[in-house]
Amino acid sequence: EDDDTLSSDALELIFAVEATTGKDLYYTSRATKGDPWQQPAAKLSFSASTTSEETPRFSADDLTLYFASNRGGAATLDIYYVRRPARGSTAWSLPARLDAVSSETLVDKWFMPCSNDRYVMAQGAPGTGTDLVEGIVGGDPPKVITELSSNDNDTGPFLTQDCLTIYFASARTGDVRIYTAQRAAVTDPW
Repeated sequence: EDDDTLSSDALELIFAVEATTGKDLYYTSRATKGDPWQQPAAKLSFSASTTSEETPRFSADDLTLYFASNRGGAATLDIYYVRRPARGSTAWSLPARLDAVSSETLVDKWFMPCSNDRYVMAQGAPGTGTDLVEGIVGGDPPKVITELSSNDNDTGPFLTQDCLTIYFASARTGDVRIYTAQRAAVTDPW
């Protein structure tokens, strides 16, 4: 199990489980933060057995779930999303590709939205590591965040909703470690 994400109230958890054709996404919940998670976790209905679904991230309102998938016979992972009517609901819509940020030739993972359609995600050529990139949905293609990216694999970003603080994983020192960075305004460098 890996690639987990919590809802904003920490009562829902979605994570990936390795399968024969990639990864599948699973869901579990709890009534309060002090309660145990429901067992067993349930595979999400849209998580297909013949494709890989991984690196989930909730939107700020917890009604949209973003994830990477190789659906449609894609050679790389692209960003998809599903929506639901209310927090706690497991009635997700059918997956749709987020064309505004997905590339045709690069691996797109860990799409993390923040305010004003801004986002950070990990992106890289197949078979190589990933860099952290950022952009605005529907704007120019995402740009590598040079202040945060290294020659090694940089992954798993989480952003605060104001887009001013980021947490991510990197293997830049040999071991995978968690890093954080801040900026004063969204137009400032990290």
